[in-house]
Amino acid sequence: MKNTQTASKTAKFAAAYIDNYGLSLVPLSPKSKKPYGKTWTTFTDTVKAGAFYNEHEDCRIGVNLGVSRICSAD
Repeated sequence: MKNTQTASKTAKFAAAYIDNYGLSLVPLSPKSKKPYGKTWTTFTDTVKAGAFYNEHEDCRIGVNLGVSRICSAD
């Protein structure tokens, strides 16, 4: 992400997850684990993720596990 001075806290975290860990992020609806919107939007680009999270600061960050090549165990 280019301009982190004016980026929201969520946008900064999203950029760090993409840059540092190569994760594919899925925006989640506020106070929910459901994807934001009607489709599964994913971000692997810090600029696009930053733009989204700057406009939707209340959305949460999810990870597309398969694309990110990681797994989760409960």
